[in-house]
Amino acid sequence: MSINNSTSSQLHLKLPGISSLLAHHQQLEPHRTQDNNNSRLADLLNQSRWLQDQVCRVKNEMAEHRALMNQYFDDKELELQSLTTAQSRLVRHINRYNAQQEQSASYRDVAGDMPWANASSVTHHHQQDQPTSSRDAAVDTPWTNASSVTHNQHGQPTSSRDAAGDTPWANASAVTHHHQQEHQEAAFVQDEQQRQGNVAKRSRHQGPSNKEPADDEAALSERPAKKARTADPLPIDADGYVTRPGRYSVARRTTPRYASGPPGTPFRFSRMPRTALSVWNEWHCGANGNPAIRLLEEQFGTGWRLGDLAERKYASNWVATRKLIVDYVDNKAAVLGLSGPQVCNRLDLFVGGHVHRLIGGLRKGHDVLDQFEAGRNLSATM
Repeated sequence: MSINNSTSSQLHLKLPGISSLLAHHQQLEPHRTQDNNNSRLADLLNQSRWLQDQVCRVKNEMAEHRALMNQYFDDKELELQSLTTAQSRLVRHINRYNAQQEQSASYRDVAGDMPWANASSVTHHHQQDQPTSSRDAAVDTPWTNASSVTHNQHGQPTSSRDAAGDTPWANASAVTHHHQQEHQEAAFVQDEQQRQGNVAKRSRHQGPSNKEPADDEAALSERPAKKARTADPLPIDADGYVTRPGRYSVARRTTPRYASGPPGTPFRFSRMPRTALSVWNEWHCGANGNPAIRLLEEQFGTGWRLGDLAERKYASNWVATRKLIVDYVDNKAAVLGLSGPQVCNRLDLFVGGHVHRLIGGLRKGHDVLDQFEAGRNLSATM
């Protein structure tokens, strides 16, 4: 220890500036510690800010995913409803077809119990046998010889009829006439039995009644004939022009639509504005007495636009259409280094009050502003 003290004293004697340097170093040490602490605090602050940004980004992504999932489930619910409606319609058609088949089968059963079926078969057999019997009678009789003989002797056609009376031809014609009478009688019986079967079937369907069949026939005969349906004429306005029906089978809703909105303040849905600037202001600043849509989406997600399925679907389409325009304007403003209203003003020069042109181009994935300005430059050079 003594050696070290002596050595240090010798060094101090040899280097008188070392002591001053050591003293200055001891004075700077607290300042360096404070700087290190400040730098660490700054790093921690930057990290906390970065974490906050990440949390906000994740929240926004979760809100977007939640909105997409709600829209997906809404679409599936609509599809399920349409399938259920189609299934019920198909079942109704099948039941109607089965009822018609049962009714036709009952008619066939009633007709099978009637004797006109046998009469029709006998009549058909007589009709098949009639030509052959007439031909056989014509072949077996000397009709041609008798006619030639009578013409040669008297020269009058009456002699041929007299000669025919002596031949079997007259018997064949009588048989044919008899068959025709039987056929007519069988057809009459068939019509009568079918009419009685229809009356009995109708009385079974209608239940017990005190009316006689004659009364039913009188009621059917007195019933006026149905008139053919004619197309209704198209309406004519006051100027004499024909007016055709509108595009929609059901009239569009004219009363305002409301959403739940923030607590105590219902959000009123409005029609689509005519300019991109109005859409941008409606999203970021609010319009028509409504708060900004961006604030509602950030604070409540999809919870501010609740309701039944149709109302949720309408609100989802309403918000998605405006968000399409606003996202394009904000991205274009970031690329060009302009503000949102400036980009909207440049878009409105080409939209011309028809904002649906802008929506159609954006849905197709086009860079609408570049296409508009390229077209303007081309027209200016030409």
